[in-house]
Amino acid sequence: MQRDQIASAAEALAAANDGETLEALTPLPVTPAEAYAVQAESLRHLGPVGGWKHALLGGQDLSCAPVLGRAIHRSGATLAVAPHARLELEIAVRLRADISPEAKSHEILEAIGSVHVAFEVLQSRFTTLEKQPPLAQMADRFSNRAIVMGDEMPDWQTRDLSRLPLAIGAPAEPPEMAAGMSLSEIVSFLGFLAERATVIGPGLRAEHCIVTGARIGPQPLPVGVQLHGGLEGCQVSLTTCAL
Repeated sequence: MQRDQIASAAEALAAANDGETLEALTPLPVTPAEAYAVQAESLRHLGPVGGWKHALLGGQDLSCAPVLGRAIHRSGATLAVAPHARLELEIAVRLRADISPEAKSHEILEAIGSVHVAFEVLQSRFTTLEKQPPLAQMADRFSNRAIVMGDEMPDWQTRDLSRLPLAIGAPAEPPEMAAGMSLSEIVSFLGFLAERATVIGPGLRAEHCIVTGARIGPQPLPVGVQLHGGLEGCQVSLTTCAL
């Protein structure tokens, strides 16, 4: 993609963030670097970064995307969503210090201020997400619409974060252990993210919130419902309304 094509794609995705969805990008990004460039350019239209998300390009290659500052909410928020919105229950971290690309593992660990349960709301800017190639989905910030930050997990430093009894709603039976990243894997991901965040946006900054991958979902997110999720003593909730 030429520079003007990157700018055009970013402008179209930014307009679709709060307007009508897109059928496709033309031309498409053909490398991860081009998709990251579209992400970065879109931030000029959409506003400052408040966090980041973990993603797997094509379901396998580690990747990431910025989350807008205005897209991060406290538990109990009411969000306007489209009929095609989806929901994931995740584990999120909030930073208490900046993380540089050169940071060592112990410095990254020290920069984590808290660990939370969180909802991520997914809402693609494309009319039909399934028709989009992986790099187009990456350019679209992997469909991130919002993050809802829930309760802090008080024992995160000593608890096995790779397996947690998480659930959405009130299951009839005890929740299954939802697999995900361990604390050491989260630290490793933050190291990966610190390098890319300086290219896409402002870098990893204190108070940024980072979701670390779906533990439950994605699942349909209906309009006009109140949902809660998490584990015993650590919950997150949101209410949806129509756009």
